[in-house]
Amino acid sequence: MKRFMICAGDHRQAETLAWLMKTPNSDWSYVFDSDRLLGLRGMTIIMWGTWKGRADINLIFATAQAMDMTILYMNDGRG
Repeated sequence: MKRFMICAGDHRQAETLAWLMKTPNSDWSYVFDSDRLLGLRGMTIIMWGTWKGRADINLIFATAQAMDMTILYMNDGRG
């Protein structure tokens, strides 16, 4: 089972964060859409990169709340 999810602007940004954290691919998954979160109660989502610009971000937040997920925000140095 995955330890956490990464919500970023795109999959490449998520891979970059995982690499920076020295996290193996088996420990994380990219949130490619809100449906990816269904059925995963209590998971942790890390918000990183350009996630604010995603067209589906409000739906991702609503789904995460419905699934009782913890959302963590990491600064990527963009300001």
